[in-house]
Order: sequence, then structure tokens, then C-alpha cells
Amino acid sequence: MAILTPVPLPGASGAISEVSVPGGVFGGFVVHATGSASIVKFYDNASAAAGTLLGLADLTAAGTVGSWALVELKHPLSVVNGVWFDLVSGAVEGSVYIA
Repeated sequence: MAILTPVPLPGASGAISEVSVPGGVFGGFVVHATGSASIVKFYDNASAAAGTLLGLADLTAAGTVGSWALVELKHPLSVVNGVWFDLVSGAVEGSVYIA
């Protein structure tokens, strides 16, 4: 099993450039809403919010129950094209676990 590395999320939607492709690994993520309710998605794609959905979180506003999510995959997923972080709405801070 690959050792997963936490990589900080970009401030807006974008590619997680530290993922090696092919053969990269998506192991999960931790996110926290820093303001209003937020939605984040992760795709197996190097350049757009499209393709295979790897994970998502629908967060409530900061300071409320449900304003953070921690997803650790027992069996990390192989990625073919890369990992794209899509900030659908709101603002978040967090990391994605990759190898």
C-alpha cells in the first residue's frame, strides 16, 4: 500500500498537481467550511470538473454541526488522469490525501 501524503487544497477549483499519473492514488480528504455552506467534489481528471467522481462533501456553514468532513478510504482509489478539486460553492480549507 502506498503511503499517503496530505496536500493542502487550492483556494479555488483546480488540479492537485502533486498526483502522479498514471498510477496516482486518492486516499481521501478533510475539508472545513470557512464561511457559508460549501460543496466540494473531487474528480479523476487533470483539467476539469468532469469524469469519474472520487468524492464529495456538502458542508453546512462554519461553526455549525456538519461544517467539516473527514473521508479516509480504507481502500484508496487509483487515478488515471489526475485529481481535480472542484469548489462548487462556498469557501473551504483542507487537504487531500494522495500518493
